[in-house]
Amino acid sequence: DCLLSRGLGDVYKRQVYDIRKSTGFNGAFHLDFRDNFKITNSQIQGVSGGLVNQLLNRSTGFALTAEGTSPQFKKHHIIGVRGTVFTSFADWLTNGNVAVTNGPKNLEVHSGFQKAFSSMQATFNQYVIEHKPRCLHIVGHSLGGAIAELTAIWASERGIATNLYTFGAPRVVLENSIHQAAINIKHYRVTHGADPVPCVPVWPFTHTVSGYQTAMNGLSLIHISEPTRQE
Repeated sequence: DCLLSRGLGDVYKRQVYDIRKSTGFNGAFHLDFRDNFKITNSQIQGVSGGLVNQLLNRSTGFALTAEGTSPQFKKHHIIGVRGTVFTSFADWLTNGNVAVTNGPKNLEVHSGFQKAFSSMQATFNQYVIEHKPRCLHIVGHSLGGAIAELTAIWASERGIATNLYTFGAPRVVLENSIHQAAINIKHYRVTHGADPVPCVPVWPFTHTVSGYQTAMNGLSLIHISEPTRQE
């Protein structure tokens, strides 16, 4: 059961922001990444925002995929999902749409996050059919963490071994869906004490795993969850 290093996961979740409007990258990937993975799709399109964006299919680059190249990560794949771009009104509309709808496994989830995930689901499905991953590593920051969690729930339902790495992600599922959502997913949840995003939306939405304190950063706490896989 190979896991991404904490540094590799962090670098990947930051690099994915580069593909919002182009297929290029502002900087080179971490050496750890280049030694173990190669990019397989430089820009998966997704739609965020309200009804107008959905109807007009106003998409931007949202996700980045990579395939394992080293013996350690053979048949392992990464899906990285970008988070909220502060200048993107559509991304903030997605965050603010706190209605409830049915998501993967028919669970009750945040409507805005589900709509964004749904806009990429067909591409994700095509990807796993083509590549047949033995293990999926799904990485996301902020809004991307919420979409990554829905992607992980979807992947685990397909019987794919799934490791989920979220950074400052908001709450996605309802309290009554915690157990079902967490089945067969090993989830590493990283939060920062000064970041309010993991505290929203409020009840009845919740996280599927709790966190514990690992370090201090100035006056702010950094938390990372214990890796747990419910089966």
